[in-house]
Amino acid sequence: MLELRPTCEHCNTPLPPSSTEAMICSFECTFCQTCVRTVLHDVCPNCGGGVTAGIDFGLHLAAVLRGEDVAKQIQLELEYNPQPPFDSGTPATAPGDVVTAVRTRAEPLQARRLATCQAIARRAGRP
Repeated sequence: MLELRPTCEHCNTPLPPSSTEAMICSFECTFCQTCVRTVLHDVCPNCGGGVTAGIDFGLHLAAVLRGEDVAKQIQLELEYNPQPPFDSGTPATAPGDVVTAVRTRAEPLQARRLATCQAIARRAGRP
């Protein structure tokens, strides 16, 4: 059983056992929600483990480093839609410009895949 520490390990905010603000990683590192979201960006600085879902952190980091549109495109490519930070998990929910960007970026890859499949079919004697 994981043991909650009495204070946030970053800002020292009190976190009593009944606190709904306490967050814990799998190595019992304890932080307040504010620090996890705004300072630590969902990564425990002590052990490197996630305090929340790894994909959510990856999308957040992509947004910080490359912009929100790129993060939304990645989310759509992954078809990640449980409770993500952006509502771009399917073509139906993603903004049109995001869908267009993903499809445009995927075109060369799709063409190479088709060419590879056609070459394999020819070698196997199939049209």
